[in-house]
Amino acid sequence: MTDPPSSQLAELLAYMTRIELDPDRLRAFLSVVGKADAVAALHSALDRVPRGTRRLALARELHAFDPEAVEGFARNGDDCARHVVAEHRYVATGDVEALAAALRDGWPLEPAAVERGLQDAGAFDATLLAALVQKLGLGAAGYRQASTLAKRVADLAPDLRGTLAFPRLNVALLGEVTVDYVRPLLEAALLEAGILATVRGGAFGELEQAVLDQSSWLAGFAPDVVVVVGSTLALPDGPAREEFARRRAELAALVTERLGSDVLVTNLEALPTHTGPGGAPAWVVRQNALLAEALPERAHVFDLASLVAEIGVDRWFDLRLWSVARQATALHATPVLADRLARAIRSLVEPPVKLIVTDLDNVLWGGTVAEVGADGVQLGGNELGEAHLRLQELLRECIAMGFLVAVCSKNTEEAARSPFVSRPEMLLGLDDFAAFEASFLPKSVQLPEVVERLNLGLQSVLFLDDEPHERAEMRDRHPEVRVPEWPEDGIVGLPTLLARTGWLTRFRVTAADELRGKMVRDETTRQTLRATYANLGDFLGSLDLVARVTPIGAANIDRVTQLVQKTNQFNLTTPRYSRRELEERIADGAYTAAVEVEDRYGPYGLTGALVAGRHGDTLAVDLWLMSCRVMGKTVELAMFEHLLQYARTAGIETIEARYRPTDKNGAIASLLPDLGFELAGEDAEGHVYRFAVKREALRANLHVTLVDELTGSPA
Repeated sequence: MTDPPSSQLAELLAYMTRIELDPDRLRAFLSVVGKADAVAALHSALDRVPRGTRRLALARELHAFDPEAVEGFARNGDDCARHVVAEHRYVATGDVEALAAALRDGWPLEPAAVERGLQDAGAFDATLLAALVQKLGLGAAGYRQASTLAKRVADLAPDLRGTLAFPRLNVALLGEVTVDYVRPLLEAALLEAGILATVRGGAFGELEQAVLDQSSWLAGFAPDVVVVVGSTLALPDGPAREEFARRRAELAALVTERLGSDVLVTNLEALPTHTGPGGAPAWVVRQNALLAEALPERAHVFDLASLVAEIGVDRWFDLRLWSVARQATALHATPVLADRLARAIRSLVEPPVKLIVTDLDNVLWGGTVAEVGADGVQLGGNELGEAHLRLQELLRECIAMGFLVAVCSKNTEEAARSPFVSRPEMLLGLDDFAAFEASFLPKSVQLPEVVERLNLGLQSVLFLDDEPHERAEMRDRHPEVRVPEWPEDGIVGLPTLLARTGWLTRFRVTAADELRGKMVRDETTRQTLRATYANLGDFLGSLDLVARVTPIGAANIDRVTQLVQKTNQFNLTTPRYSRRELEERIADGAYTAAVEVEDRYGPYGLTGALVAGRHGDTLAVDLWLMSCRVMGKTVELAMFEHLLQYARTAGIETIEARYRPTDKNGAIASLLPDLGFELAGEDAEGHVYRFAVKREALRANLHVTLVDELTGSPA
């Protein structure tokens, strides 16, 4: 980056309107020109810079020279100027209404406002405290700041629960290290993440005994999430350390079985005393790999090893604290640990992000394509251009993990697509997007059309936009959409911010996840074809649908478990079986079927599952579900055809099934009667139906070829 010549006001102005500014450097540049020139340059730059953190930096600097001018901008509706005026008023007067106004904006607080907010936090009500916590970012706070906020959060806990409509959560900390230091910080970090949590910690070294003792505080607490916190420091030397992964996996299995909780288990970190290649010795790397493989369903690795490597081993540890208090983290690192744990917990309990919707201008590239053309947008070549490419690389990684990515842009279609066509530097191509919306409709209007087309819900969307008013409108119109704040360092800091939110965490990635983008593109082709057919039957016949039925087993049980946990619309009986519970049904000899579907355009993946247990001459359906991806393709008729063939071969006389109505599965309320099942009774859990196996189904499978790979079942 080249410093502008101080003698050339025009060049200073060009610098301010071209570069994402660092506030300290801007202040230094302005100090070498006279006040009149500085004010003139800032006025002119504000007229030319319509958006982003650059405008905020300029407005703050102009306020230092000419506060009345900034107040004038604010009166005329400038959101940057309004934010600057509010934060300065709060710093000068302590006016909490001004602070509340600044917190409502989509901009970060300046350091002086943060410092005063921390000093005043003891007098804030629950709503203002929650807004301050969510604005600050606990992970970036010092230990003193974080502790101040955490204490106030604890003091106001009853008021917070009575005021905020956040989800509630019980979180238990178990450790072979001291966890008292992180407990209050974790409550504050979860509040920042939008969760009202009660966090309780076990005594030092309390692990198995807390889980095994049915009368312990842990059983009475009924945690939703259990975090098992450890450290390489706590492991003894010698052969016992080679048992780490096995023992942690067994402990996690006990927690999930006895408490029904989700579990996070920290892996092993490198220590300051480790000097091998990469920092960690081979046995640590080996145990971490074994842990990731051995953990049961609903138990996940919290990657402490990577976090310590990111922060730096020397900064992470305070070996004096370990010697005195068995505290494995330095005080200044505890807010970071609490922040990352909170994000991991949020990713466990919130509906997962499935779709990332991004703006284009000043997000995927630098500049406004309608103004500078495809050849003029920034891609590489300087810090900003490289930052846009880093974001594209992150989105490519997300696509590989099974996330869908779509565009919502206020542009003409031609302008929005042009850089993808003419700029070879682009890492993302048009084929990478599940949807591409470019129009001048509000993005809050564009987005619902996109999610409906993709058969998703708004609660599964992450929305990226550099414009504060676009983010504010999206939050206001669709509060279920996840909308991260734009970082203070702009696009440079966005990939890091996204990686740290926890929204992009995938604890397990299945083959179906990796194929999701292709499946969406294939479905777009199918829907285009559907419009050319006069009736559904002809369309389905043209697809050459095939349903491949295999037993549920080691090769597919992760995907089946994922379907069980996530499927709502076509879910007849609605049990939420864990992997272990499915394994128990398999061991009991139940009929189990995993259904993979494909057609002439490509695979849909593993999209159906059916489990039924034999009781004498009756086969009782315990689980029948199907992904919405294949709803409307009559795959359910093929599944029932296979079940009926199995029942006849096995000498079954009656198939019994229960429909448990929910607020999401009404679309299949008539499934069983339509197949020929007769109502046998009703109870608190739903409607019980029976089907005489000697009868034929009322609806025959006409459009799906059944390929049977269940050992011992009919061909």
